[in-house]
Amino acid sequence: MAGALASLAAEVLARGRCALCGACLGLCPYLVAFRGRVVALHECDLETGRCAACCPRLAGPAPLRAEDDAPRDPDLGPVRRAVAARAADAGVRAGGQSGGAVSALVLHALATGRAGRALLTARGPDLEAAGRLAATRAEVLACAGSGLAAGPTLAALNADGATDPVAAVALPCQAAALAHMRAAGTAAGRRVAVVIGLFCTWAFDAGRLRAFLAARLGGAAPARLEVTPPPARALVVHTGAGAHALPLDDARPCIRAACAACGDLTAAAADVSVGTVEGRPGWSLVLARSAAGAALVADAVAAGALETAAAPADGLAHLRAAAGAKRRRAERAP
Repeated sequence: MAGALASLAAEVLARGRCALCGACLGLCPYLVAFRGRVVALHECDLETGRCAACCPRLAGPAPLRAEDDAPRDPDLGPVRRAVAARAADAGVRAGGQSGGAVSALVLHALATGRAGRALLTARGPDLEAAGRLAATRAEVLACAGSGLAAGPTLAALNADGATDPVAAVALPCQAAALAHMRAAGTAAGRRVAVVIGLFCTWAFDAGRLRAFLAARLGGAAPARLEVTPPPARALVVHTGAGAHALPLDDARPCIRAACAACGDLTAAAADVSVGTVEGRPGWSLVLARSAAGAALVADAVAAGALETAAAPADGLAHLRAAAGAKRRRAERAP
């Protein structure tokens, strides 16, 4: 094996650094997803290839979507505006994570024609995650909430043959991959109209998490998972029988080793980034990065789709500290 695929196989796959973002899947016939990892099936002699050009672990720093005039924070990246936010619709809030701000932004992007469909992550009862292209409110809300397990979401965009603009909800690694896909000129990359990034410290391996939960909860099927902020730091598993709080430290062996290579907590390559705000349950912290991201947030507020409040200074300080710590850990990773 030589060339681009050889580099990806040696530097990413063999070293356990694959983000499982799915950017390479559907671009190369020799790469497939299998049991929570990407596998190279055959040799390839292309010196340059989209698999390497789009890989967030191999392609270098992601081109930021924010314009050069956006204020830059050394740990949070470009931030034009920071607010606490939640969905104005009680039904969206109830089904979403941390107040449903992400779902509200996605639904507003679809309602205003910014996107024809949304690229989301769906999780089945087996906790395996996969990309879904959603066009309706019901389809969007069916993907709301977090499963905390990694999956090749971007593969669904590569496999789709349509040309309509897409609003993508992406983890930091996926947002970086989307930026590389756009820079590489792939058909999928050109379709992405807006990227809504998610704060992410790490993601679970679905297989290991499934075994862990089966041992702790028996046959109860998890519908949604969340991690509580400090000091509790619990893994809360919502099932038909209610919510079960498990010590997060007990679940840490389920975290993907590849996450140690990621130094981006807040999805700096997104148009707007969203995550839990400490000390304010039921609300998210929203960072508008690009002009398009700031316009999406402002329009959602004006349309009554999103409620906002001042971003708590202590929440921003905690996020900044956590983002800096993650970046430094990644710099020390082998």
